[in-house]
Amino acid sequence: MKLLIPSKRRDGEMDVDALQSEVRALQEQVAEVIGAALVSVDGMPITAVELDGAALEGLAALAAAFLAVAQRVAHEVSRGDFCETVIRCEAGYVAFYAAGPRLLLVVLTEQGLNLARLHMEARTSVKRITTLVDASGALKSEPRKQPSTKRK
Repeated sequence: MKLLIPSKRRDGEMDVDALQSEVRALQEQVAEVIGAALVSVDGMPITAVELDGAALEGLAALAAAFLAVAQRVAHEVSRGDFCETVIRCEAGYVAFYAAGPRLLLVVLTEQGLNLARLHMEARTSVKRITTLVDASGALKSEPRKQPSTKRK
């Protein structure tokens, strides 16, 4: 799989191998997880398991667009920052988890998933991913702010 951020770290770079391990561990802990990706809010894939090529790039772009809408809704209704959401599909689920202000964990699952278990494991993974990214100093720039639509 091609990673878009180099795995050899220099100061200020993420440890992609450690991030890959976190994403893979989530897949191993929840049997129904059939794929997962860590993507930037700009739609760039960082790392993934069981996803690659055009499927990964398309998912990353859609996840970024979805995140922009979710953030906008959360702020419009004054509920704070986006944290997570799940889309239930005929054949399974697609779950999105904010991993800090610049990354999004996207998880694809089979039907029959114990959703509470996924949330428990994914939230733990997100905490570890956020800690890894914060420790690296990478992605320190602020994410794009959504324009306000509130009328004066």
